[in-house]
Amino acid sequence: MYQKKLLAKPVVIIMIIFVLYSFLAPKGVNAANNEINITTDPQKSLFQVVEAAPGDVLSKEITIWNSGTKNFQYTFVTGIHKSYIDLYENLTLKIEQSSNLLYSGLLKSFTGIPPRYLET
Repeated sequence: MYQKKLLAKPVVIIMIIFVLYSFLAPKGVNAANNEINITTDPQKSLFQVVEAAPGDVLSKEITIWNSGTKNFQYTFVTGIHKSYIDLYENLTLKIEQSSNLLYSGLLKSFTGIPPRYLET
């Protein structure tokens, strides 16, 4: 009888935690309603370069917008694949929003931008 009481306490505590979590946990975005719909132009590769040589200058603009119904906050960071280390360390990155310069410098020095809102 005493062992049953000892087992019941942890079970009750776990059940209370699950119930509280179900009410307090953040709710996900419903993708079916397109509340947040990130669109980019171009939609696929930003660059597709063949036979580039040191000193070549390539520029490309990418436009990102939210065509959904809800505004959201986002941030931008970069990562590197080990096979692109030389390229990553030598590329220059410039990020602007309208006429506001957010970052200009080497890609390897980029640590991200402050979180921003992307309105619908």
